[in-house]
Amino acid sequence: NTIVGLGIVVHDTTTYANISRSTYANWAANLSSTAHTIANLKDPTSTSFMPTVLRTSYANASHDEFPNLIVSATAAWNIYQDVAGVQNLRIGGAVADVGFGETMFNGTVPYVYDKYCTASYVYILNTNRFSFYTYPGANFDMIGEGWKQAENQDAKLAHVIWSGQLVCETPREQAVLTSVGAS
Repeated sequence: NTIVGLGIVVHDTTTYANISRSTYANWAANLSSTAHTIANLKDPTSTSFMPTVLRTSYANASHDEFPNLIVSATAAWNIYQDVAGVQNLRIGGAVADVGFGETMFNGTVPYVYDKYCTASYVYILNTNRFSFYTYPGANFDMIGEGWKQAENQDAKLAHVIWSGQLVCETPREQAVLTSVGAS
């Protein structure tokens, strides 16, 4: 089987784990494709104000547990930093530190950027609901007879195999925004 990426896990209409989210809406993640322009994300009077957008998606993904990690493309993270600096956002009762270091949302949730994250995407995740499933007999097991002496070398070598999948137990506790800072 191919590896299922985060884009399929955090979706609202696809089939995941052989369960159709069109049939079982409670299995759907919280996906918002509403376009939020950079100007509106920075405008505290807009319904697209960055803290409001994040708070709404965070609340939508909060069920049995709260999301504990926000990951976005660099541009969206920079917008959040700009808003924090201009608006003097208070995070966890203290003035936001908009320098280099850990950025928090809601006082406790780390907000990080990933240079390889899809542009304009923001993932709001509950990492406690992710685990790895390893296929039996494929968890770094040696192929064949195990260690072999390399010819004319002091080193030994072995062929190992790993096969598994990232599994999300509750997609409804995950959220993704797909158009943050889209022009």
